[in-house]
Amino acid sequence: MTSGRFKVLAEWLLVGAFLVVLSIPLWLKVDSLPIRLFDEAQNAVNALEMSETHNWLVRTYDYQPDTFDCKPPLLIWFQVLSIKALGVSELSIRLPSVVFSILSLFVLFLLVFKITDKKWPGLLAALITVTSAGFYGDHAGRFGDHEALLILLILVFLYCLYSYSHNPKSNYIYRMGAAIALGVLCKSVAILMILPGSVLYLWFFNHLTGLFTDKHLYYATFGSLLIIAFYYLGRTYFQPDYLYTVWHGELLPRFINTSETHDFRYISFRFYFELMYTEKFVLWSVLVPFTVLIPLVKLQFTKEWSFWFVNGFTLLLILSAGTKHYWYIAPVIPIFAGLIAISVFHLLQEYKIVGTVALLPVLLIGLSTYKTAYEYAFHPAEKWNEWESYGISHFLTEPDHLKNVSSNTKILLRPYNAHEAYRFYLKLLKKDTGLDMVRTSFPELAIGDTILSHHKMVYDSLIIDYGVEVLDSSYKYTKLTVLHQKDAEE
Repeated sequence: MTSGRFKVLAEWLLVGAFLVVLSIPLWLKVDSLPIRLFDEAQNAVNALEMSETHNWLVRTYDYQPDTFDCKPPLLIWFQVLSIKALGVSELSIRLPSVVFSILSLFVLFLLVFKITDKKWPGLLAALITVTSAGFYGDHAGRFGDHEALLILLILVFLYCLYSYSHNPKSNYIYRMGAAIALGVLCKSVAILMILPGSVLYLWFFNHLTGLFTDKHLYYATFGSLLIIAFYYLGRTYFQPDYLYTVWHGELLPRFINTSETHDFRYISFRFYFELMYTEKFVLWSVLVPFTVLIPLVKLQFTKEWSFWFVNGFTLLLILSAGTKHYWYIAPVIPIFAGLIAISVFHLLQEYKIVGTVALLPVLLIGLSTYKTAYEYAFHPAEKWNEWESYGISHFLTEPDHLKNVSSNTKILLRPYNAHEAYRFYLKLLKKDTGLDMVRTSFPELAIGDTILSHHKMVYDSLIIDYGVEVLDSSYKYTKLTVLHQKDAEE
C-alpha cells in the first residue's frame, strides 16, 4: 500500500472513530430507564405481540388491531428482529433506534462532505446533531420511537436530492422514491413534509422542469405508491376500519385538530421556535440567526447554503402550522446542524481570520453540549414529575418488590387514563413467569382486593372510601395495598 493510500485510509478510520465517540450519548446505558410513554410503550407492546403471533401486517394491542397508533409497522419489524436476537428487554426495543441514529450521523457526515469536500464540516454537523436534546433526548435517538428511523430516511432522501441537483441521474430519483416509501411505512405521511422544501430548492436552482419531464420520476412515484398501497390495502383486508383510523389518526383531521380519535390541546405557532431555543437545540439555536448573515455578506445565496436553509425552515414552518408534540421537531435538528456547519465552512472559505475566530465559540459550545449529552446518558434518572408515570414499571422489574405481588394483585387505573407505560412489563411477566395481573377501575373495587397503584390522586381517593393497609411502597406514590372496610369512626 502506498503512503498516499495509507494516509487516506488512516484519515477515514480517524473519522469513523470520531463519529463512534460522538455517538456515545446515543447508546450509553440505553436500557437503564423503563419503557417510556407514549409511542415507545405502544411500540413495545406491538413488537412483543407481533413476535408471538407473526402477524406482520396488523399491529395489535392486547392482541386486537391497534386503533390508536395506526402507523405502518416498519419500525416494529426491526424491533421484532431485535427481540428474536436478544430476547425481550428494553435493549431489544431500543437497539434499532440506536442503530438508526448512529447511521444518521454517518449519512449527515457524508452529505456535508459531499457538499464541501472537507471532512471537518461533516464532523461539526454530526457534533451539533448528537449534542442536541431534540436528537438524543426523550422520544428520539435513544428510545424505541419512530423518530430515529424517520430521521435516517429523511437524511437519505436529502442526500439523494442534493446529488440529483448536481448530477441528475435517474438512480437518484429511484432512491428518493424508495426513501419516501420506507418513510411512509415508518411513520405515515410525516416524511412527506420534507417534499415542499425539496421542490422549492429544485425550483430555485432551475432543476424542477428537468425533474418533471423525466419519465423516471413517474416510474419511481408509481413504484412508491404501489408499495404503500399494497400495505394499506392489505392491512384493510384484515382490519376493515383501518383506513378510517388512518384518516383521523394520521392525516388531515389530525393535522388541523378535527380528528374524531385524537385530540390535541392548542399550542401557538411559535411553539417549536421557542422549544428549539429553550430545550431541543438550546445553545446551537443562538447560531441559527447568524447563518442568515452569510449569504447577505457574500451577496449570494449559494446552492449549498440554500439547500439546508430552504429544507430546514420549510419543514419547521409546516410543522408549526399543524398539531404539535415536542418530538415532532426531531427531524429539523440535523438539517439545522448542516446549515450551521455549511455556514461556518463558507465563512472560513471567504474570510479565514473571521471564520477561525467564529469557529472557536462553536467548538466551545460543542464541548459544553457534549458534556451535557454525555451526563444525560451516563446518569439516566427519572425526573421528579415522572415517578407517577413510571413507578409501577420500576416496581415490576425489581425482585424485592415483585415478590410481594401475585395474580390476585390488581392494578388500579387512574380515571380517564388509557395509556400506561407498564403494560409491556405486565405482558413480559406473564410470558416469563405466568403472573397475570389484571387492571381494574374504581367501580369494580371490593373489600379484600390487593391493589397496586402509582398516582397520588388514586391513593388519596382510596383512603376516603376504604381502610387501606399498605403492604409495600416505593417510588413516591407507588403503593401495594389491601382494601378493608372503613371504620365508622373514620
